[in-house]
Amino acid sequence: MTQRLFRIAAVALLTVVAAPAAAQDWSRPDPKAEPWRDARLRIGPLFFNPTFQIKDLGVDQNVFNDVPGAERRDLTGTLSMTSQAGLQVRRLLVTAQQNNSYIWFRTYTSERSVDGSLKVVGELRLGALRPWAAIERSESHARGFEIDARAGRQAPAWEFGSDIQFGWRIGATGAYRKRSQRYAEGERFEDVELREVLDYEGEEFRGHGRLQLTDFTSAVGGVDYFRMRFDRAAIRNSDDVYYFAGLESTAESRLGLNLKIGWMEQRHKDPAVQGFSGVVASGSTTFVVADVMQLRFGADRRIGLSYLERYPYYIEAGGDARTTIRFMPQFDLRFDAQLRWLSYRNTVTGTEDPRQDRSLVLGGEFGYFLGGTSGSRVGIRYEYAERTSPVALKNYKRSRFYSQFSLSF
Repeated sequence: MTQRLFRIAAVALLTVVAAPAAAQDWSRPDPKAEPWRDARLRIGPLFFNPTFQIKDLGVDQNVFNDVPGAERRDLTGTLSMTSQAGLQVRRLLVTAQQNNSYIWFRTYTSERSVDGSLKVVGELRLGALRPWAAIERSESHARGFEIDARAGRQAPAWEFGSDIQFGWRIGATGAYRKRSQRYAEGERFEDVELREVLDYEGEEFRGHGRLQLTDFTSAVGGVDYFRMRFDRAAIRNSDDVYYFAGLESTAESRLGLNLKIGWMEQRHKDPAVQGFSGVVASGSTTFVVADVMQLRFGADRRIGLSYLERYPYYIEAGGDARTTIRFMPQFDLRFDAQLRWLSYRNTVTGTEDPRQDRSLVLGGEFGYFLGGTSGSRVGIRYEYAERTSPVALKNYKRSRFYSQFSLSF
C-alpha cells in the first residue's frame, strides 16, 4: 500500500517537473498510454481529468533578478488550471491537453501575464501500425536562462507521423513537424528587438528505429533533420542534422532510464557563419528506494538560438537531482538541486569570444495530502537561486518562501 501511494505521488511530481521540458522537446505519443482509465470523470467513450492549482504564492525577494543591493520584492502567485479531455472508441483515441496560468504580482503589474497551451492529438492504434496527427499552440511569458525577462511569445505547431511494428521487438517511427516562434511586438531585452532576431519557421523530419530489450526498455537510434528559416535575420538560416542513439523506458519501469547521446551539425546557409558541430545529450533516471523514497537524476547538453546578434548559438548544459520522501500517507518531503551553465564561444564572423554564465537553484518543500492518500495537496516551499556571470549586471541572488496548493476534482 505504501509503495502504491508513493508511486502516485512520484508520478504527480514528475508531471510537474517535466512540464518545462515537454514544451521544448518533441516526442511521439506514448503508445501504451491509457488516460481514460484514471480519469476523474468518464461518460461512455468520453473522459475528463481536471487539476486546479494555486502555486508559487509568496514573497519574491528579487522580482527582476537585479544585482545585489538593487533587489525589488513583491507578493506573487500563480493560478493555474490543467485539464485533459478525450474520446476513446475502440482503436481511436483523441486527447486534448489544456494548460492555463494567470501569473500575478501585487505591485509590479508589468510582470503579470496569462499563459497557456492547447494540444490536440488523434491516434489510430491498429496493432502493427499507429498513425497520429497533432496540432498545438502555446503562449508564454516565462523567463529563460539566456533571456531573463518575461517576454511574450507564441509557438504554434502541427505534426503527423506513424509507428510501425515489424515484429520480433523491432519497430520504427517516421514523422514530420512544422513549428514557428513569434515574439510580441515591442518585446525587447538589453536593447534587442527579440522578434527581429528570433522569429522563425522550422520544419523537422524524423526517422527513428527501436529494438525492445525488455518489457519496459528499448534501444533507440535515428536521424533528425531540421530546416530553420528566420523572418528578419536570414543570416541565421540553417539546415541541421542530429544523429543519436540511446535507451528509453516506459512509465512502468522500476529504473526509469532514458538516455540519448548524439552528434549535432548546424549548417548555416551563409557559409561565412560558423555553426555548431559536436556532442549533444540528455538523460534521466528515476527509481524508488525502500518503498518510501523516490530519486531522480538528470543531465543534458544542447544548443540554443542566441538573441545576441554576435553569437549564432549558445551551449546550455547542466544537471539536476530531486528526491521525494513519502514517510507517511499524509506527508511528504521534496528536495531538489539544479546546476546549469550557459556558454558562448564562436561569433558570427568565426572569431572566438568565450563567456560562461552559471546558475544554481536549491529547493525544499513540505507537503500534506488532504484525505491522506493522493490528489489534493498543500505544500510549503523554500527556494534559493543565484547566477554568476562575467557580465556584472547579470549577477543576482534570490530567495523565496511560498505555498503550493493542488486540487484534483
